[in-house]
Amino acid sequence: MNLLPLLLVSALLHLYIGARLVPGLAALPVGQLMLMGGLVLSALSMPLGLMAQRVARLPLAHVLTWVGLLFMGLFSSLLVLTLARDAALLAAWLADLLVPSLLPLALLRTASAEVVPVLGLVVTLLGFLNARRTAAVVRVDVPIKGLPAALHGFTVAQISDIHVGPTIKQRYLRRIVDKVNALEADVVAITGDLVDGKVSELAAQVAPLAGLQSRHGTYFVTGNHEYYSGAHAWIDELRRLGLTVLLNQHVVIHHPVARGGASAPLVLAGVTDYSAGHFDPAHRSDPEAALRGSPLDAVRVLLAHQLRSWWRRPRPGLICRFRATRTVGSFGRGICLCGFSSRSRRVCTSCKTCGFIRVAARGTGGHRSGLGRLPRLRRCGWCWVERGFWLLVQWIQVWVASYLIATGFHCQAGGSPAADMY
Repeated sequence: MNLLPLLLVSALLHLYIGARLVPGLAALPVGQLMLMGGLVLSALSMPLGLMAQRVARLPLAHVLTWVGLLFMGLFSSLLVLTLARDAALLAAWLADLLVPSLLPLALLRTASAEVVPVLGLVVTLLGFLNARRTAAVVRVDVPIKGLPAALHGFTVAQISDIHVGPTIKQRYLRRIVDKVNALEADVVAITGDLVDGKVSELAAQVAPLAGLQSRHGTYFVTGNHEYYSGAHAWIDELRRLGLTVLLNQHVVIHHPVARGGASAPLVLAGVTDYSAGHFDPAHRSDPEAALRGSPLDAVRVLLAHQLRSWWRRPRPGLICRFRATRTVGSFGRGICLCGFSSRSRRVCTSCKTCGFIRVAARGTGGHRSGLGRLPRLRRCGWCWVERGFWLLVQWIQVWVASYLIATGFHCQAGGSPAADMY
């Protein structure tokens, strides 16, 4: 990606906004100057923010990123509002053609030109405040027919798409860790896109992850941004922090019954990101490999960053029952939980009796948010897709709302079981 094409595209888009709004502020010359100056700064800052790591060194690169993303949030609001204003003015003009003098077109032009910049600033400020708050908790319970008593109430706390980097630092991550620990989950799962930068730049920023607490440990699967940032180095670093990285692998967790009794096995599987094979053929996302050799009569949980990983599905005939997850995530566009069992929205096309818990951070394939049935598995499989925060620049972490989703069956007390990794 080159800087000059980005500057050109940015300049043209900002020129459109200026051409549509500045003439309408003729009665406010100070407002005209402020808007033009802001558009010029935004047109320059956005490309520099996206290319900051290439054009500057730390800490200046992080400052440029912050400024660029802030202006990008403002720009996106202004662009959407300007397009909406033009559509409204066009409708008013057409109405005036049909019924002359029906609407005061001149007044509408000037008033709307004054309102759009103010409303853009307000929306930007609200988006920024919403994005910087600590993740909120949303609890989701999924009923599983025939769930073993030992697993009733089993919970998984999922952290997804935090994107530690220029705008998300150690302090924010520590607040997330504290909130996850307060859930007292049985398992913590991190489903990718944890970082936007190299280990050498961000190792200190992700250090709070070593403080995550749960009965059976913390598990991690890669997202596409790990591969942009040096996945192998990050895998080593996360293992050093005490996390278990699942690369198309599974663990069998033996969850004990309260007050003694036999334990019930739970298979926790994790796949690499859907796009991982493009970066390293050995990391090709493979749910079948992740589940190979796992007990067929156990509850199964599959962790994946993208929902598309499921289409590389295991063979039919796998018998699975599943239940539950607690999840945490920092994004709107981002944070997506899918669980399969009695009902669901999207799962394997041929398996008639399986339920599968799938936790995915993104790539929902257009499915609605919330809990629902899979159209091809009406007797089994739940799918939970977290509601996102969608704007034109949904992918920009500064503007994405924070969520902490809690999906789970509420557990009974038990000891500390062994986990076998395959």
